[in-house]
Amino acid sequence: MSRIFYLVLRHIDHNFSQLLHSLDRPWLNEESLTTYAAAIEKKGGTVKNCFGFIDGTARPICRPKRLQRDCFGLIRNLFGGVRSTMHDARMLNESGLLESLRTQFANFDEKLVLYGDSGYGKKDILITPHS
Repeated sequence: MSRIFYLVLRHIDHNFSQLLHSLDRPWLNEESLTTYAAAIEKKGGTVKNCFGFIDGTARPICRPKRLQRDCFGLIRNLFGGVRSTMHDARMLNESGLLESLRTQFANFDEKLVLYGDSGYGKKDILITPHS
């Protein structure tokens, strides 16, 4: 990768990291997340109260020409700058995402969960196949 690319990434992280990491957003309230979980269940999801999915795989994405706001609304938390060989569970622990979700969910009436592959291991708010 070029030095310019890394300088741009550093600038984005330094100036806008709170936007990439913070879960303090109006659409991440209990009502919205419960609506997301209901939509997933309606589409055939078999896990009750699953509002989203987690994956540590790097996925290239280009800028969408249409429905840009909708596409980027799908990605809520970004964590990176780690070796590609880092295990999903370690990356999740280092990201602080679970702690942020626990804080966010502290006063929710519903128990909401994320769904991830078995590499993450079972957590209180993260379920995996066979858990």
